Amino acid sequence: ISRAYHDSLFMARIAPAGMIFIPCKGGISHRPDESCAPEDLARGVLVLARTLERLSTAEDAVQDTRDGSRESVPVIVP
Repeated sequence: ISRAYHDSLFMARIAPAGMIFIPCKGGISHRPDESCAPEDLARGVLVLARTLERLSTAEDAVQDTRDGSRESVPVIVP
């Protein structure tokens, strides 16, 4: 279980949110002594790039509306 939800807590109120986790040395994160291997960082960037590519080719996505219904909306990735 991760307690890192605070990173996306507020953004999730206005848009779908997801997080990409990469291994940190000793499992330490959100502290000044956090560090990660460049290879792990590169893998995380690759996951993000592939995710954005996949979203950019999707014709549409579904989002929840304030009244609880769902609607189809275009996916726009600059």
